[in-house]
Amino acid sequence: MVFSELSLTSCGVFEYSLDSIYKIKMMDPNDFKDYKDTFILSAQKNLQSLKDALGKLQSTPSDKNSINTAYIAAHSLKGECYAMGFINTSSACEKIEKLFLGLKDTNSSASQALLQTVQKALSEIQASIQSIQVSDKENDLTSVVDELSKQLSL
Repeated sequence: MVFSELSLTSCGVFEYSLDSIYKIKMMDPNDFKDYKDTFILSAQKNLQSLKDALGKLQSTPSDKNSINTAYIAAHSLKGECYAMGFINTSSACEKIEKLFLGLKDTNSSASQALLQTVQKALSEIQASIQSIQVSDKENDLTSVVDELSKQLSL
Protein backbone atom coordinates (compact mmCIF):
# COMPACT_ATOMS: atom_id res chain seq x y z
CA MET A 1 0.00 0.00 0.00
CA VAL A 2 1.24 3.48 -0.78
CA PHE A 3 1.15 5.89 2.17
CA SER A 4 -0.23 8.65 -0.04
CA GLU A 5 -3.43 6.56 -0.28
CA LEU A 6 -4.02 7.00 3.47
CA SER A 7 -5.70 9.98 5.07
CA LEU A 8 -5.95 10.90 8.73
CA THR A 9 -9.47 11.46 10.06
CA SER A 10 -10.38 14.09 12.62
CA CYS A 11 -10.35 11.46 15.39
CA GLY A 12 -6.78 10.44 14.55
CA VAL A 13 -7.56 7.20 12.70
CA PHE A 14 -6.03 6.42 9.34
CA GLU A 15 -8.70 6.00 6.69
CA TYR A 16 -8.37 4.17 3.41
CA SER A 17 -10.65 2.60 0.90
CA LEU A 18 -10.63 -1.14 0.50
CA ASP A 19 -9.88 -0.61 -3.18
CA SER A 20 -6.53 0.89 -2.26
CA ILE A 21 -5.44 -2.23 -0.41
CA TYR A 22 -6.57 -4.94 -2.84
CA LYS A 23 -2.92 -5.11 -3.90
CA ILE A 24 -1.93 -6.61 -0.57
CA LYS A 25 -1.44 -10.38 -0.70
CA MET A 26 -4.41 -12.23 0.74
CA MET A 27 -4.01 -14.85 3.45
CA ASP A 28 -2.54 -18.17 2.42
CA PRO A 29 -5.12 -21.02 2.61
CA ASN A 30 -2.94 -22.89 5.10
CA ASP A 31 -2.88 -19.85 7.39
CA PHE A 32 -6.66 -19.57 7.14
CA LYS A 33 -7.14 -22.94 8.83
CA ASP A 34 -4.83 -21.91 11.67
CA TYR A 35 -6.69 -18.63 12.35
CA LYS A 36 -10.29 -19.52 11.54
CA ASP A 37 -11.44 -20.33 15.09
CA THR A 38 -9.84 -17.19 16.48
CA PHE A 39 -11.42 -15.14 13.70
CA ILE A 40 -14.90 -16.57 14.37
CA LEU A 41 -14.66 -15.87 18.12
CA SER A 42 -13.42 -12.34 17.58
CA ALA A 43 -16.01 -11.62 14.88
CA GLN A 44 -18.80 -12.84 17.16
CA LYS A 45 -17.48 -10.63 19.98
CA ASN A 46 -17.40 -7.57 17.73
CA LEU A 47 -20.90 -8.34 16.40
CA GLN A 48 -22.17 -8.55 19.96
CA SER A 49 -20.52 -5.21 20.82
CA LEU A 50 -22.26 -3.66 17.82
CA LYS A 51 -25.62 -5.14 18.81
CA ASP A 52 -25.22 -3.95 22.40
CA ALA A 53 -24.34 -0.44 21.22
CA LEU A 54 -27.37 -0.41 18.89
CA GLY A 55 -29.59 -1.47 21.77
CA LYS A 56 -28.39 1.46 23.86
CA LEU A 57 -28.76 3.85 20.92
CA GLN A 58 -32.40 2.81 20.49
CA SER A 59 -33.21 4.49 23.80
CA THR A 60 -30.46 7.16 23.80
CA PRO A 61 -29.63 8.02 20.15
CA SER A 62 -27.02 10.61 21.08
CA ASP A 63 -25.00 8.43 23.50
CA LYS A 64 -21.42 9.20 22.47
CA ASN A 65 -20.01 6.16 24.24
CA SER A 66 -22.33 3.82 22.31
CA ILE A 67 -21.56 5.57 19.02
CA ASN A 68 -17.84 5.19 19.71
CA THR A 69 -18.25 1.55 20.73
CA ALA A 70 -20.15 0.81 17.51
CA TYR A 71 -17.50 2.61 15.46
CA ILE A 72 -14.63 0.68 17.07
CA ALA A 73 -16.40 -2.69 16.79
CA ALA A 74 -17.25 -2.08 13.11
CA HIS A 75 -13.67 -0.97 12.44
CA SER A 76 -12.26 -4.08 14.12
CA LEU A 77 -14.68 -6.41 12.35
CA LYS A 78 -13.89 -4.78 8.99
CA GLY A 79 -10.18 -5.35 9.48
CA GLU A 80 -10.39 -8.93 10.63
CA CYS A 81 -12.76 -9.87 7.80
CA TYR A 82 -10.43 -8.26 5.28
CA ALA A 83 -7.35 -9.94 6.76
CA MET A 84 -9.07 -13.32 6.40
CA GLY A 85 -10.00 -12.58 2.79
CA PHE A 86 -13.74 -11.96 3.23
CA ILE A 87 -14.03 -8.83 1.14
CA ASN A 88 -17.85 -8.67 0.89
CA THR A 89 -18.30 -8.90 4.64
CA SER A 90 -15.49 -6.43 5.18
CA SER A 91 -17.12 -3.96 2.77
CA ALA A 92 -20.39 -4.09 4.71
CA CYS A 93 -18.51 -3.48 7.95
CA GLU A 94 -16.64 -0.58 6.35
CA LYS A 95 -19.97 1.11 5.54
CA ILE A 96 -21.16 0.68 9.13
CA GLU A 97 -17.85 2.05 10.36
CA LYS A 98 -18.25 5.13 8.13
CA LEU A 99 -21.81 5.69 9.35
CA PHE A 100 -20.70 5.79 12.97
CA LEU A 101 -17.60 7.82 12.14
CA GLY A 102 -19.91 10.39 10.57
CA LEU A 103 -21.98 10.52 13.75
CA LYS A 104 -18.82 10.92 15.83
CA ASP A 105 -17.37 13.64 13.61
CA THR A 106 -20.57 15.69 13.57
CA ASN A 107 -21.71 14.99 17.14
CA SER A 108 -25.00 13.79 15.67
CA SER A 109 -27.62 11.44 17.03
CA ALA A 110 -28.40 8.11 15.40
CA SER A 111 -31.73 8.22 13.57
CA GLN A 112 -34.17 5.33 13.88
CA ALA A 113 -33.82 4.73 10.12
CA LEU A 114 -30.04 4.42 10.46
CA LEU A 115 -30.36 2.07 13.42
CA GLN A 116 -32.86 -0.13 11.56
CA THR A 117 -30.62 -0.29 8.49
CA VAL A 118 -27.58 -1.20 10.59
CA GLN A 119 -29.62 -3.78 12.54
CA LYS A 120 -30.65 -5.49 9.29
CA ALA A 121 -27.06 -5.33 8.04
CA LEU A 122 -25.78 -6.93 11.24
CA SER A 123 -28.19 -9.84 10.78
CA GLU A 124 -26.79 -10.39 7.29
CA ILE A 125 -23.20 -10.01 8.49
CA GLN A 126 -23.88 -12.52 11.25
CA ALA A 127 -25.29 -14.96 8.67
CA SER A 128 -22.15 -14.46 6.58
CA ILE A 129 -19.92 -15.18 9.61
CA GLN A 130 -21.98 -18.33 10.27
CA SER A 131 -21.52 -19.38 6.65
CA ILE A 132 -17.77 -18.86 7.01
CA GLN A 133 -17.81 -20.99 10.16
CA VAL A 134 -19.66 -23.83 8.42
CA SER A 135 -18.41 -23.71 4.82
CA ASP A 136 -15.41 -21.32 4.80
CA LYS A 137 -17.37 -19.10 2.38
CA GLU A 138 -18.93 -15.71 3.01
CA ASN A 139 -22.35 -14.67 1.75
CA ASP A 140 -22.94 -12.12 -1.00
CA LEU A 141 -23.65 -8.87 0.85
CA THR A 142 -23.99 -6.60 -2.18
CA SER A 143 -27.55 -5.56 -1.28
CA VAL A 144 -26.47 -4.85 2.31
CA VAL A 145 -23.60 -2.65 1.10
CA ASP A 146 -26.03 -0.84 -1.22
CA GLU A 147 -28.51 -0.15 1.60
CA LEU A 148 -25.74 1.09 3.90
CA SER A 149 -24.41 3.29 1.10
CA LYS A 150 -27.84 4.89 0.79
CA GLN A 151 -27.69 5.81 4.49
CA LEU A 152 -24.23 7.30 3.98
CA SER A 153 -25.54 9.55 1.22
CA LEU A 154 -28.34 11.02 3.38
